[in-house]
Amino acid sequence: MGRVISDMSMSLDGFIAKRNGDDGGLNHWVFSGNYNVQADGMTFSLTSEKSANVFREFVQNAGAFVVGRRTFEAGGAVASFQLPTFVLTRTMQKSDDPRVTFITDNIETALQKAHSVAEGKAVYIGGGADVAQQYLRACLIDELHINLVPTVFGEGIRLLDKLNTTHLKVLDVIEGDSVTHINRKSVQLENAAHLR
Repeated sequence: MGRVISDMSMSLDGFIAKRNGDDGGLNHWVFSGNYNVQADGMTFSLTSEKSANVFREFVQNAGAFVVGRRTFEAGGAVASFQLPTFVLTRTMQKSDDPRVTFITDNIETALQKAHSVAEGKAVYIGGGADVAQQYLRACLIDELHINLVPTVFGEGIRLLDKLNTTHLKVLDVIEGDSVTHINRKSVQLENAAHLR
């Protein structure tokens, strides 16, 4: 069974979006550079070769996505990277895209369904912060990938808010151009696999 990973861009003061949900430029490292990566029928323009390699690894490792409804709609209401996408929502909906499944049950059901179609690859827990926090609180995330951007918001939406203390160990730090990629593995979450 593949890993469960949350991958988010974050400001220096711990915000992943402004109060209105706008990313405030946190993802410019993916779109405003000269290092091109093809994925999902699009060309992404990374700001450095190191960041391009991080992004390529993200795309190659992905087998399925779990996202919240607002994040799904903000992304154009389509399957993430043309892969199976499970959308957590309170009201049942339908999609014309067979790769999109709406889940009204619970986060565990969404994760089990994502694993069942991910073909051993990673399941990525996408936004928003509330969805990622639910999985973190339930100890269902194996790795937390933070793309740390040297900007300060002062206020907004935090990822690591309202969580119990969790000890993390750093797996890897990669310095890009205008972003630092920090991959962490939670020591407490290493035993979470029995819940899947």
